[in-house]
Amino acid sequence: MKALKAEYIYTFKMRNILAVYILLFSFACSQPSKGNTQQEISIPEPKKSEQVVKSYNVNPQIAVDFINAYIDNLEKMGNGVEIRKWSRASGLVTANFISDLENLITEAYERDPDYGLGFDPILDAQDYPDGGFKLLNFDETSGLTTVIGMKDENFQINLLLINQNGQTVVDGCGVVNLKEEQRAKR
Repeated sequence: MKALKAEYIYTFKMRNILAVYILLFSFACSQPSKGNTQQEISIPEPKKSEQVVKSYNVNPQIAVDFINAYIDNLEKMGNGVEIRKWSRASGLVTANFISDLENLITEAYERDPDYGLGFDPILDAQDYPDGGFKLLNFDETSGLTTVIGMKDENFQINLLLINQNGQTVVDGCGVVNLKEEQRAKR
């Protein structure tokens, strides 16, 4: 009888703990924004990268490698590297990309220290599909490359690839260093 009572108490406690976690998670996910939406954020026009050679000398697989490496970092949860630090260390982006990303994030946190941008500027979204990304389209003349979710082909991200010193690098992605008309439609 004692074992049955102890098991009942344990089950009761576990259900209560689970209920508290579900409540906290629901509350955290349903917090209204503080009025700072993507439409209110002014995103600067991209700068021309120095040392750009013709964009048709680029490897579009770099776009897929870049975005999947970025997603891998995001999926490390609390152990991932912060977005600006990750971009500086990636070796796959231009100095203009890094500068534009850092300016976007810094300015957003200066305007709203609690909320910042409110979305991921590389993904131009708050979330992303599971399973990584694959190449959809590559424009040889502009270097504009579109990747789509492997499990959600409706989720698209545009990247701008350039050849810099003989190496294919990302000069723009999401809202970072891309003109409005170059970005994936949302």
